[in-house]
Amino acid sequence: MHILALNPFHTGSHQAFLEGWQRNSRHEFTVLTLPGTHWKWRMRHAATSFALQIREIIADNGQRPDVIFTTDMLNLAELRGLLPDEMRSIPTVLYFHENQFEYPTQRRSDEAKRDFHFAFTNFISLFAADQVWFNSNFHRENIFDHASNALKKMPRLLQDDQQRWDQMLNIAKEKSRIHSPGIEACPSGKPTDYPLRIVWVGRWEHDKNPEQFFDALKRFQENGGDFRFSVLGESYRQSPVCFENAKTEFADQIFHWGYAESRAEYQKILRQSDVVVSTAVHEFFGIAIIEAMNAGCIPLLPDRLAYPELVQKDANFLYDGTTADLVSNLQQLADWKQNDRSQIVSRQEIAVRLSQRFEWPSIINKMDDDIEKCSNAE
Repeated sequence: MHILALNPFHTGSHQAFLEGWQRNSRHEFTVLTLPGTHWKWRMRHAATSFALQIREIIADNGQRPDVIFTTDMLNLAELRGLLPDEMRSIPTVLYFHENQFEYPTQRRSDEAKRDFHFAFTNFISLFAADQVWFNSNFHRENIFDHASNALKKMPRLLQDDQQRWDQMLNIAKEKSRIHSPGIEACPSGKPTDYPLRIVWVGRWEHDKNPEQFFDALKRFQENGGDFRFSVLGESYRQSPVCFENAKTEFADQIFHWGYAESRAEYQKILRQSDVVVSTAVHEFFGIAIIEAMNAGCIPLLPDRLAYPELVQKDANFLYDGTTADLVSNLQQLADWKQNDRSQIVSRQEIAVRLSQRFEWPSIINKMDDDIEKCSNAE
């Protein structure tokens, strides 16, 4: 079958997901993309920009896709209204990488300024899709909770209208599916020599809570902990100041600092690490964590968000979210690294096994099957 895939924010995990699916799928793809910058503008204009491109494609070759696939960075209802008449009935699949109800603000005072128009775009797109895909069950429950709460904030909503909206939400949930992003398999590394090697793989942004990570390293060091660490992930012009401070404060402990220039270098650094740490307060899946686990890193993840799903609630890989418990777990791993390496090897093997269920060969058939069912239901 032929899929017309629209990616309004073609960068990072959004790009990796679509390209990985395309490489591994049995289906044929036509892909239209927009640059992964200025996300607010992308959400505002993506539907119109793609509708104009699609009209040109239809005029040139007359090829009609079997299904249209797009992401949460687009107003799907708007797109369907702008399509040529003969394409408005084509089934659509909407994939939620994230949602605009949830992204945490830096200061409590900013919450009052949140632009719910973007969240409402996600809300309406739920209704417009024939299938709705989420990268985790945590994400699915999160957005439907937010959508339900949003209804209560709508001014002067009549009781009959409330019931209609609730019914539409129930229909949207019934047509939802869970499809995690896939990863390419990475040969896992072996335990390195003492001391413990720690890696950070998150974006350099406040929602990943880097201040807590560096605070944990400081406390670990003050408690006598010996370690080396790598900081990967994308940085931005206005990254939190704690990164520059940590680069100076922990100069002697740094193994690698900054975005890896190639996939091969990135995987090599992961294989040379023992433990991957997250302190995130906002995470709907965690593909970088899964990739690190696949390379043999033991995850230390807060017991919240999508993380319990990733590690199947294995208590060995979850801490209670506090800095004190994170430091305690790091100290335990450091002790095993020095005195009982078999404990490290055992946990690395479990982490690899858990990650393998997200490798593309393990998930691709279900994804291909579901989008084919959507097309056949037309």
